[in-house]
Amino acid sequence: MTPGMDLLGEIPEDCADKKCLVLDLDETLVHSWFKYVENANFVVPVDLDGVKHQIYVCKRPHLDEFLRAVGPLFECVMFTASLRKYADPVCDFIDIGSYFRHRLFREACVYHQNNLIKDLSRLGRDVDQICIVDNSPVSFLFQPNNALQITSWFDDPTDQALLDLIPYLTALAKSDTVVDYLREFRPPSSAAVAQPTTPSWLLLFNPSLTDDQEGSDGALDDVSYDYTEADAVLSPHFHPLSANTSTSLLRSYLAQADHTSPASTDAQLVVHQHRMQLTNSSLNNPTTVPPPPPPPPPSPLPPPSGAISFVHQVTRPETVGANAIGTRLPNPVELQDMKAI
Repeated sequence: MTPGMDLLGEIPEDCADKKCLVLDLDETLVHSWFKYVENANFVVPVDLDGVKHQIYVCKRPHLDEFLRAVGPLFECVMFTASLRKYADPVCDFIDIGSYFRHRLFREACVYHQNNLIKDLSRLGRDVDQICIVDNSPVSFLFQPNNALQITSWFDDPTDQALLDLIPYLTALAKSDTVVDYLREFRPPSSAAVAQPTTPSWLLLFNPSLTDDQEGSDGALDDVSYDYTEADAVLSPHFHPLSANTSTSLLRSYLAQADHTSPASTDAQLVVHQHRMQLTNSSLNNPTTVPPPPPPPPPSPLPPPSGAISFVHQVTRPETVGANAIGTRLPNPVELQDMKAI
């Protein structure tokens, strides 16, 4: 728990011995459109800048069964980056059994480096006993070890992710700690996205942002950003992290992933920073990235015939877009429609 942070208040008496299950809304439990959808389960009217919009909402297959099975086992929290005026009535429709003990909306997110993040340490619960189920890795950027990244859902009527997660979460409710269980037991591949070897925040690198653009936690001003209508109401699309944040996070990641000396970690950091500089020439703050080392002097004579050359040829990594950091990173095509939360 973080001192002074208690978004959920006191633990209900009937949840004293239960773990906390944080569930995302959009693309996790439901999907919504600003246009007419014939098979929508219900319609939510929302006033946006004086204009009334009809939002058509579809429930993910097996949602009702999922809530009936999992709801009584946990202290369930609906946590979304969407606006309250949209998400609250959606919860009224889908949570007929009142399984959500708490509802948290966009104002409860942490606005950090132009991203909306769900900081579990602010809930007022033991973080080791909190599990977040979310389709966006940006949502659980601060506590990735507590996350179950569910597959995104849009309109597939044959989807069974929620159904497949019931036995997994049932066992999780009986485990010692959430973090240990998630580390030891993998969720079903049909329902969850495998955690990438590269940390999710690294895929969000954006050299166009600086630390001066980083805001504090709290509500996001919808007017100050060029959102589409859907983004202004629903969970907004993700915005990449700044160069300074990626550098500081990279240092801690390398320290955890590589059990070598701090000097070795710093050396790796310089290599990664060098790669960032090569692929992102538009960095506004070059002091955050050390200049590349000078190239080795050319060999005066070519190696004799049959000899082996030990000169390591460093080639410029390909730039695959504004988010590129090097050819070692996967192309984050799957993130193009990802919301921040």
